[in-house]
Amino acid sequence: MTNITWQLGEFKALMTLGGRSQKIAKTPYAGKEEMVAYGSHEQQVILVYPPYPGVQPRKTAIYFIHGGGWSMGNPGQYRFVGRFFAELGYPTILAGYRLVPEFIFPTQIEDVASGLTTGLATLKKFGFSVSQIVMGGHSAGANLTSLLCYDRNYAKKERSMFKGIFPMSGSINLSACQNPGMQKLLRPYIGHLPSPDIADPFHHATPELPVSVLCIHGAKDPLCQVENSISFTAKLNKGSIKRAHCHIIPHLYHSDTLYLFMDSTPDTKVLLDWLNDIDKG
Repeated sequence: MTNITWQLGEFKALMTLGGRSQKIAKTPYAGKEEMVAYGSHEQQVILVYPPYPGVQPRKTAIYFIHGGGWSMGNPGQYRFVGRFFAELGYPTILAGYRLVPEFIFPTQIEDVASGLTTGLATLKKFGFSVSQIVMGGHSAGANLTSLLCYDRNYAKKERSMFKGIFPMSGSINLSACQNPGMQKLLRPYIGHLPSPDIADPFHHATPELPVSVLCIHGAKDPLCQVENSISFTAKLNKGSIKRAHCHIIPHLYHSDTLYLFMDSTPDTKVLLDWLNDIDKG
């Protein structure tokens, strides 16, 4: 399949996803959703979802970070993710962060670390004190999710609660992000750094950290090649305990891995079974 065919497939998936996410956001929701600021900038906000009324609360909180090439997006566009997990009993936090080109690395990772602290405090205010955290993110959000987990300079207070991450379509090995489209996105984000390793989850990842990992990637991803997830899990599994899994979905592109939160598919079940094992552990 040619690159142009892959790009057209991604464009079609993105347009469909955008329409469906807007429709879900406009649908009345009986659960609680609260927007909370953790800084003075308009992008420094989180959306907090306590477990849905009448559903048994889980002990694991979900912290999800949106994508958008570090230059666009906000948690409001991912309400379908917050509702999806809250309806299953998972207290959920959707993170916003300041964007490039106005703000460059490490602003984004500092913001999502602050957002996590504020989100957990907000859940506690609502009466939900969680004992575990699982973090997920899509695309650029997967980069930030994985970096927040493995770079010990951040989230020092919450680190002992980290039990799992699920990067989706993620730029989690920057040496594998060589196509022109991804390089264009990376330049304003990390082009000023003396080494890209500083913002590269692959560089920080270590098998010694007792965190379960589920990388989810579309085999047809035209932007962030599947090698990101394959190489990332391979590095983590070099230890004596194999904690990382790579779930490649043959027919999906880049953005449409988010359909896992909209449709009940076998791939959705893979994520939920993995998450359930962590929650019950």
